[in-house]
Amino acid sequence: CDFDDGVFSHARPMGNQSVSAAVANGRYQCCKTGPGLPPLVQDSAFRITVYPTLVLFYLAALASAMVAVGLILPLANSSSRAERSSQRSGASTRRSAPPEYSSYNLYLVYLALLDLIYMGYTISVYQSYLDQTFDPTRRMSYAVNYQAKGMTFLDDPLIFPYTACNLWINAIILYQIFLLLKSARKVRRIEQPSLRRVNFQMGSVCIFFAIPVAIVHVMDLDI
Repeated sequence: CDFDDGVFSHARPMGNQSVSAAVANGRYQCCKTGPGLPPLVQDSAFRITVYPTLVLFYLAALASAMVAVGLILPLANSSSRAERSSQRSGASTRRSAPPEYSSYNLYLVYLALLDLIYMGYTISVYQSYLDQTFDPTRRMSYAVNYQAKGMTFLDDPLIFPYTACNLWINAIILYQIFLLLKSARKVRRIEQPSLRRVNFQMGSVCIFFAIPVAIVHVMDLDI
């Protein structure tokens, strides 16, 4: 019941038939008042589609969180130990000490955090399906073939930057692996990128793709 005037917007069973019968035969009437039929039919196809996907995304979110926390905790511990050591022995000893944390791990932290954000959004969408909350602007995996005039989808500003950021972060990681192999072949000392450089690279990638998409999304909302 998606008429342009928005008056008859509640789908209700016809006559004396039950809600389950209306869902089964697909016959309903559009009324001014509700409550209406549930937006999604929770049949076997619904359960096969939603439940396994939701479980997989929960497991993926848990794995991403474990990777991010497991790799960021050593950095926090290393920073605190370095600060205590510098207070005891002075700044010169701190500069001469070898780094205790591999800055290469920070690349993986950014990847895991991006995945965690995407997984959280996806879980919220599929959870809304279970709660019978239908929002046509959140068309996860483009399963909902629905687009009204002037509608702006909310997942586009998330999926497109997420995909582009993952692509370029992986490209940066591959380049760092190339430098490692090149140094190993020439039997040279491997100089790790500084934490500031890693944060600058990852932040630049995220900002470069997030800001243009956000601007286009806001302009699309104003049209």
